[in-house]
Amino acid sequence: MSVIVSDLDGTIIKTDLLFETLVRALKKKPYIIFLIPFWLLGGKYLLKKKIAEGVELDPEKLPYNKEVLWYLRAQKGEGKRVVLATASLQSQAELIAKHLDVFDAVYGSADKVNLKSKNKLALLKEKEGDDLTYLGDSSADFSLWNEGVKAIPVGKPEFCDLVEKKYQVVKKFEYKISRLKAFIKGIRPHQWAKNALIFLPLMLTKSSHNLESVVLASLALVAFSLCASSVYLLNDMFDLDADRVHTKKQHRPLASGALPISIGLLFVPLLLIIAFAIASQVGVNFVFVLAIYYLITSFYSFKLKSLVLIDVILLAVLYTTRIFAGGAAIDVEISPWLLAFSMFFFLSLAFVKRVTELMKLKKANLMKSKAQGRGYIVEDLPLVHQLGIGTGVVSILVFSLYMSSDFVRSQYTHPNGLWLSSLFLFYWITRVWLLTSRDEMNDDPVVFAIKDRQSYFVMGLIAINFIYCM
Repeated sequence: MSVIVSDLDGTIIKTDLLFETLVRALKKKPYIIFLIPFWLLGGKYLLKKKIAEGVELDPEKLPYNKEVLWYLRAQKGEGKRVVLATASLQSQAELIAKHLDVFDAVYGSADKVNLKSKNKLALLKEKEGDDLTYLGDSSADFSLWNEGVKAIPVGKPEFCDLVEKKYQVVKKFEYKISRLKAFIKGIRPHQWAKNALIFLPLMLTKSSHNLESVVLASLALVAFSLCASSVYLLNDMFDLDADRVHTKKQHRPLASGALPISIGLLFVPLLLIIAFAIASQVGVNFVFVLAIYYLITSFYSFKLKSLVLIDVILLAVLYTTRIFAGGAAIDVEISPWLLAFSMFFFLSLAFVKRVTELMKLKKANLMKSKAQGRGYIVEDLPLVHQLGIGTGVVSILVFSLYMSSDFVRSQYTHPNGLWLSSLFLFYWITRVWLLTSRDEMNDDPVVFAIKDRQSYFVMGLIAINFIYCM
């Protein structure tokens, strides 16, 4: 009987179970990062076994290659024997096989044997005979195809073409995925707009006329953006399960499998190293603020974002830290009024995100369900809504008082004209809440502002107003 054998990692699923397990293990026990080199000395099987200890893997939340699964089910329907053979652990393979309910046999790494390449070939020959057709996605599978096993390559067109030239190809599954585009999407350059807050201390003082201050602020912006991107990748790796059941976040590069987790694990420290190397050129105070930002946002990603109210307070703190960073970069003291405005303003925007999430649950009639990865339930909606509008209004009041402070009056030629900016900000924040109440707001109000023409118009008016009043 003809036997159809399929690999798992990169073939049936668009990811690698070793790295899937690793990020879950690191989230629970970060210290194991120091044990990995020692485990690796004992071989690949020991590494996989140790990493998998205590880690729960949900097969429903893995990104599957649907076309491959359809093909395997069709082959089984035609009476062929369908087998799963993978270098992943036997226990993990069986868990996934049970969920898919398509395989007649499952072979995985067990008894200290890493089931890959020649080990896999020997076992398949012994258990399933010689009439084999194998679906694979990497050069490690060449050892099977070299021995006359019929080939079904899965992957990029270049890989499929190479296999087609060398081996007997029965079928191929080509996926045109740009790793570069996926990486760029993963580091979220559109979110770098948040870091423009670093320029706020520069704009509010006479330092804006100083070229050195402008250069330092620009370097600070680059360092902060790279540091933030490192955190975005880290956060996405730790949120794989939650993102994969989210209507929009399931399309993120790491969650969808478009960007390998291994690349994420590589660039999390690399981007961070580059960020702090640039920060060191700005100054010691800026390095300190950047380190504080990284620690807070890391703790937020690990656990704190699931705590009611703590999450929105920390988001506001992270935004305000950017203003601190801008002051540290150009050695300017930040006014307490400005910090108070920032806290209340960004608290309001953080509440916008929570209200949006809860409104979606309400529309789905999930009244007792919690927002994914959060601590809020739909019954909290009225209070969260009121808190968001209240903090937004308070932020405008604080801003107006700030415009009347002695510090601002000493920095501007026409300080009274700055009151116009209070009106512009009041219009913007109330419009955001009006759209939120209508359920017309993007999950992230910052992303909304980047795409919204009226937001650009309002920010332009504020900028012109500040320039005129200087």
